[in-house]
Amino acid sequence: MAVETTILQEAGVTISNARAVFPTKTYAMAQISSVSMAKTKTNGGLVVLGVLFALGGLAFIGNQIVVALIGILIGAGLLYLALRPKYAVLISSSSGEGHALVSGDRALIERVVTAINDAMIHRG
Repeated sequence: MAVETTILQEAGVTISNARAVFPTKTYAMAQISSVSMAKTKTNGGLVVLGVLFALGGLAFIGNQIVVALIGILIGAGLLYLALRPKYAVLISSSSGEGHALVSGDRALIERVVTAINDAMIHRG
């Protein structure tokens, strides 16, 4: 019987030579055929909503400065949320392909991908 060795344990993710455990799913390392990092698509709905709030705020700039500032700030916040990059651990297995973990922290995603690649080399 092979000994399970932990390669990475961080942010609710545990990667060992036998398993990849994510907050919502666990993969047997033997079932993973490939792993990569992917950049997720921008949320178009939030972009539109952010622009509408910002334009609505600008429309009130002459009359009610507080309402205008609130609209502009909400719009800017929505645009920030929509446009900031998000990265995903993309796993291919016998049951298909999917995002196992999504985060704005590119370095975390890179560490997880590297750990899974290392684990695939040293499968239990």
